Amino acid sequence: MPIAMADSPWRWIYGGSILIVVDAASCTLGILQAVSKALDGERRERIEKIHIIGSASWAEEPLPKLSIRKKLARAVLPHMSDELPAR
Repeated sequence: MPIAMADSPWRWIYGGSILIVVDAASCTLGILQAVSKALDGERRERIEKIHIIGSASWAEEPLPKLSIRKKLARAVLPHMSDELPAR
């Protein structure tokens, strides 16, 4: 898992130029601490360059500035993954 956590986000964010927001604080902490400690060399350098924050921290700045224009009954949030569904 640590290798996948170092390699996949690096591809998703074009070599560190895009922020990664993680939905749970425990996952953010795990990525920042446990995953980086399990890596060495180039992968550790990569994961340390990636800007990873929890969703609550990310939302602190823009949420108070947003206004609700339309309430929806439901919304769909896609799960991002390297794996393609089986056909």
